Parts: sequence; C-alpha cells; structure tokens
Amino acid sequence: MLNYILSTKSIHKVCAYELGKLVCVSDQHIFRTKEGSIRLAGGNETAGRVEIYLNGKWGTVCDDKWDINDANVVCNQLGLVRALESRGSAAFGEGTGKIHLDDVGCGGEETELLSCYYNSIDNCNHAEDASVICQLTSDEPAPEEGSIRLAGGNETAGRVEIYLNGEWGTVCDDKWDINDANVVCNQLGLVRALESRGSAAFGEGTGKIHLDDVGCGGEETELLSCYYRRIDNCNHAEDASVICQLTSGLVFFLLIQGGLQG
Repeated sequence: MLNYILSTKSIHKVCAYELGKLVCVSDQHIFRTKEGSIRLAGGNETAGRVEIYLNGKWGTVCDDKWDINDANVVCNQLGLVRALESRGSAAFGEGTGKIHLDDVGCGGEETELLSCYYNSIDNCNHAEDASVICQLTSDEPAPEEGSIRLAGGNETAGRVEIYLNGEWGTVCDDKWDINDANVVCNQLGLVRALESRGSAAFGEGTGKIHLDDVGCGGEETELLSCYYRRIDNCNHAEDASVICQLTSGLVFFLLIQGGLQG
C-alpha cells in the first residue's frame, strides 16, 4: 500500500492504493489554523462569542475592559465592516476550555486582536466571555447618535437602550420616572408612557451604561435633550425600562370599559 497526500488550494486528502484502486479521504489534520485566528461561536457569521486560536487551542476572551474598539478589531479581522455592539457576560453562551485573553485594549485601528494590548493571565470565568455583533455590509446604515430601542420585551415595552459613541448601551434607573419614560416613548413614535420601571424589569443588558440620573420634563423630543450624567455608579441590575401606549384607542377602550362596569 502506498500512502501519500494530495493537496490543492482548497482540498487536502490522504490517498492510498487498495486492491488496485486509489482511495482518498479528507484529513482535517492537514489544515493548519493560523495562530491568532478569530471565529464567532454560539451565534452566526456576524454575531457571537469571540474565540481565538492560541498555542494550538481555541479559547475565549474575557469581557474585562471589553469595548467597541476591541469589537471593531474582531469584526475587521473577520472581514466584516465594523462592530455594531460589544457584549459581555456570555451574551452568546458560555464557552469552554481556556480563556486566552483578558483586559484587551484596542485602539480600534489594529488589523488583528493580537496586535492590541492584552493580558494573558486572567481572573475570569466563562460567564464573562466576550462577544460581538458585526455589520455584514456597508449598505446597512449605522444608527444615529442618540437613537433609542427597546430590548427584552416587544415594540412597546422593554429595557431602554441608547446608541452613543458607536455602541448600544443601557440607562440606569437612578431618578428614572414617568417623565423620562414619556420622552422615550415619544421618541419611538408611541403615544405616551404607561409605566416607568427600574431594577432590570425586562432583563439585564450588557455593555456600557450610557446614562445615569436622567431628569426629563416630559416634553423633550429625545432623551439626549434631557438632563443626565455620563458617569454612573450603577450595574445592569439597575437597567431602566418603559411600557408605552401604542395607540390612543387603548385609553378610549379602557375608559368605555370602565364606564360600562361603573
């Protein structure tokens, strides 16, 4: 039996003559993963847990100091346009094996994650695995600064998230009230706020907490027009939420229903 390797640009096989016939099988061990290669796990081609290949093994990245600049480098290394979000707290599930990098600090212009500052000695666990959400094509418009979305609920209720400095983040519930909620609902094109909620009523967010001590009068057209502080003393257990009224017909129905019952 004569064994040899058949190799082309995209095909690697181990072949052997058996009973006068050439038999070839793929050999995955022939492929050599490049040191520092990146892949996304637990999501799809544009979003997932960041995993990096080091010392012959795939491992994860800790979310300590993980931010949008780090995420941008990952997305660019993968050939994607840019990062839409940097996430922590194992947003796409916990990985396994070694946590290769901690305290990553990229400027955002590096061509690969290993070109950034990092600490290879970590104090993390897989509940702190870092993740990214990348933009696939340049045709997708970036959100406008100060844009609002609701997460963890539906189109009229959820955790308040605001887009600032190139990344989505949450709002702390310190001093959060119905006036603040009204501004959020109006900015989203909804009628008004039915409730303002705190204590991560729609689940804890991830990433940066952008605003704290928000103080709206209730008539502002966007949340960034209100008073707020950018330096927070919060954690995601204090993420602010709203419940908005979709149409004016809801109150009319409730008034009629209440009148009939009265």
